[in-house]
Amino acid sequence: MDKIEYNKECLLIRPHLLRIARARYVPSTYLAEDLVQETLVRGFNYLSHFRYGSLLSWLSFIMRRLYLTQYRISQLHNSRAKFVSYDKLIAEYPAFSYDISSSFTPAISSEILKYIDEIPEPLRTVFKMSRLEYFSQAEVAMSLSIPLGTVKSRLYRADRFMIKKLKNYVFD
Repeated sequence: MDKIEYNKECLLIRPHLLRIARARYVPSTYLAEDLVQETLVRGFNYLSHFRYGSLLSWLSFIMRRLYLTQYRISQLHNSRAKFVSYDKLIAEYPAFSYDISSSFTPAISSEILKYIDEIPEPLRTVFKMSRLEYFSQAEVAMSLSIPLGTVKSRLYRADRFMIKKLKNYVFD
């Protein structure tokens, strides 16, 4: 089937596709028209994949896949978690707040805290927020008003610094 035949067939099939879209997928006529239009464009773009058989069945299959993809994307956007501030989290769940020095033995604690203080300043702030206070990288970026990529690179360099300093604890 060539593109001219496809266009002629689509003029005949379009009302059937609109009825299918309204009956099965979307409640609105406008949304049904958008879905059918997208289906016809996809069918036109992938016309070389159509072998034989009913064009209506093939386009109905394309429309179903388009609808399912759009539905999944909308569900993904609706289910994203909302940002909760650290202070609000601590107020609601005090178990999240604890003293970081209590998780180390006293002999190791002072050395580790000394090494943390040796981290250069821009790296140290990101390191403390991310590794000690358990902020996500996105939260650190928002609170410091810096790009996420900057947070990632600073955290990487701070991690490398701490690995060099703490090598003797790991390999002894």
